[in-house]
Amino acid sequence: MNENSEKSKAMVLFVAAEPRGASPIRLGEEFRDIIEEVERKHRVDSLEFRTLWAARPTDVTRALSDFEPVVVHFSGHGTPEGGFLLESTDGTSKQIDTRGMGSIFETYKKKVKVVVLNSCYSQDLAKEIAKYVDVVVGMNDGIGIEAAIQFSVGFYRGLSAGKSLHHSFKMGKTELDFQAIPESHIPALYNRPGGPEAWELTVVAEKVDGPPRRGRASPETSIDASDLEADRDISAASEKIRLKTAKAGRDITLSS
Repeated sequence: MNENSEKSKAMVLFVAAEPRGASPIRLGEEFRDIIEEVERKHRVDSLEFRTLWAARPTDVTRALSDFEPVVVHFSGHGTPEGGFLLESTDGTSKQIDTRGMGSIFETYKKKVKVVVLNSCYSQDLAKEIAKYVDVVVGMNDGIGIEAAIQFSVGFYRGLSAGKSLHHSFKMGKTELDFQAIPESHIPALYNRPGGPEAWELTVVAEKVDGPPRRGRASPETSIDASDLEADRDISAASEKIRLKTAKAGRDITLSS
C-alpha cells in the first residue's frame, strides 16, 4: 500500500556535495537529467524536489526536520572506508561515517521511507541506514560518473510512474545494461529487517501514460430520458439521445 497516496506529491530531498579539492562528478547534470525524466511524461505532479547544494551536516538535519521528505537522495563522493563526504563551513570535506548516518535516520525514520546513496563504496552506509528505513540503495564498489547518472535516470523513471521500489531499482540497473555500461552489478538494494519488501512499496500512485479514452460509453454511462425529443414525429425532428459519461467529462449527442 502506498502510505503517501493521500498526498498529491512525495517529497524528494536531493543532497549534493562536492567539497573543495574533490574531483568534479557532474552533480548538476545528474539532477537535471532526473528532472527531465520526471517531466518527460508530465509526472512532475507526482514528485516534489528540494535540493541542498554544497550540503553541510547542519543543512541535512535541518532539511529533514523542516521538509519531512519521503525520499532522501545523496549524490557525491564516498570513501573507501565507507563514509560520505559533505562539506564543512570552509568548503573542505567533512566525512560522515556509518554511525552518523545511522543516527540521523534513526531519528527521522518515521517520515523517510527511501534513501539513495549514489556514491562510491556506500554499501556499509546503506546497511546501517536499512536498520531504520524501509528501502535503501547503496553502491557496493566504486561507480563511474556516467553509470551513477544513468542509474538515477532509470530509477526515477520508475519511481515517478508509481512503480514499486524493487521495479524502479531494476529499471535503473537495466538502463546501465542497455547502454553497455558495465557497472549494473554495483547498485545494491537493502530492506529494513522485518519491514515491507521493496516490491510491495511505492511512493506515488501508479501513472497511466496517454490521454483519457473518449467516445465510447463506460459502464457508468446512462441514458437520460429527459433529453429525448418530445416530438414523436420522426419526419419533423430527429431523435436525440444524450450519453452522459462522467469519465469523459463531456456529453456526446447522437442524431438519427
